[in-house]
Amino acid sequence: MSPVYFIADIPESFSNWAGDNLSTRHQLIKENTQLKQDQLLDAVKTQRLAFLEQENNNLKSLLGLTQKLESRYISAEIIAVNAEDFSQQVVINRGEKNSGAYIGQPILDAYGVIGIVVMSDAFFSRVMLITDSKSAIPVLNARNGMRAIVVGTGDPNVLELAHLSDTADIKIGDNLVTSGVGIKLPSGYAVGVVTKVEHIVGERFAKVTVLPYAHVNSSRHVIMLAPGEFTSNIEQRTLPEKYNNKKNVRKKNKNIK
Repeated sequence: MSPVYFIADIPESFSNWAGDNLSTRHQLIKENTQLKQDQLLDAVKTQRLAFLEQENNNLKSLLGLTQKLESRYISAEIIAVNAEDFSQQVVINRGEKNSGAYIGQPILDAYGVIGIVVMSDAFFSRVMLITDSKSAIPVLNARNGMRAIVVGTGDPNVLELAHLSDTADIKIGDNLVTSGVGIKLPSGYAVGVVTKVEHIVGERFAKVTVLPYAHVNSSRHVIMLAPGEFTSNIEQRTLPEKYNNKKNVRKKNKNIK
């Protein structure tokens, strides 16, 4: 090729090279964008899989709980959360008509007592969580049998023991379970663990902080204990003989009169 032809061909060759280079660049940008989209999609799928795996584990835990329950139960799902600052309440998809729900019915998740039904209509019920500031649950210290009342604070991670004497035998790590006192909750279900004990000078009562066992902020699937089945969970105690004798004496006196 003569120098004249070579020089004359330079603009066309450069144009072809630039066009190919620009096309390749556009293709790379397109492929890079697609790769980023695919990466984002994979990340989203991974999040969903992680969520489904966690939910599956929670359901397995709940299944383990139902297998241990002596009471009849009804499964339910939390479908709404009350957004008020100090009100800790949720709505479940069970009501009077579709499940026989009733006010005062105990609700548990896979880890412990989560609340009680406070309002019910045909197909839905409102549950007051144990962390609600109006909640109060009779409990037993599993270590020594001491009775107390656990109250909500409005904080989903904090419960307190109400009016507990400053000299009471309570320690960090003590497990608290329902006592069965009253008609709302049967005995023996997990409520929380003591995380802090403060003795304040000049105060009659200790300040005891409790971490709830129930996953108040994250549980979606729950169990409703069915009515009429609580006696199987309540610890059976017999009166001392001396009280039985006094009772008999009263009966005899009535007969004499």
